Order: sequence, then structure tokens, then C-alpha cells
Amino acid sequence: LSDATKFLEGLLSFDKDNIPEAVITKVEPYINSDEFTPEAVARVSKACTSICMWVRAMHLYHTVALGVSACAMGGYCLGPTQSLLLLGPAPWHRLTCPLMP
Repeated sequence: LSDATKFLEGLLSFDKDNIPEAVITKVEPYINSDEFTPEAVARVSKACTSICMWVRAMHLYHTVALGVSACAMGGYCLGPTQSLLLLGPAPWHRLTCPLMP
């Protein structure tokens, strides 16, 4: 990480509305891992904790956006709370990312 400012700008300008499905597929094993939670990562690196939270937030955003998109196209619509429940039990309060506006 030679240019922290450029890295942060990349995170802030990330196109969360067009995450390729291939990227989501590659990230899912990490999302499902007990070792990739903010608490677990914080034991190793405080800096990487925020990155972990950002990755998890982008994955969640993608998942919820797909549900909203299906609803808009006439599919079965779930409310926001129901969409989150389908993702399984999780402490959603951990997904607040200090890097997101």
C-alpha cells in the first residue's frame, strides 16, 4: 500500500451498484468464515478491521440490491427486514463502516 490516499479514494468511489457476480462469488467464502468478522480481524489488525467491515457491507448491499431489483422487475418482493433475515443470523450492527459516507 504505497499510496493510502489513492486507496481510500478507490474505496469511496467504488461502484457498489455494479459489482460483478464473479467478485461476489470469490468473496463469499470469506464472508462465511468466522475468521473474517470485524472482531476476529481486530485481534490481528486494527486497520484491516475497517476494510473487513467495508467488504462485508458491499456484499450485503449487493445481496439486498438484488432483492430490490427482482421486486422492481415484477418478482416476489421482500421487505428490507425480510431480506436481511434470509441472509441468516448475524450481528448487523457490525456492518457500520467508518469509511462509508
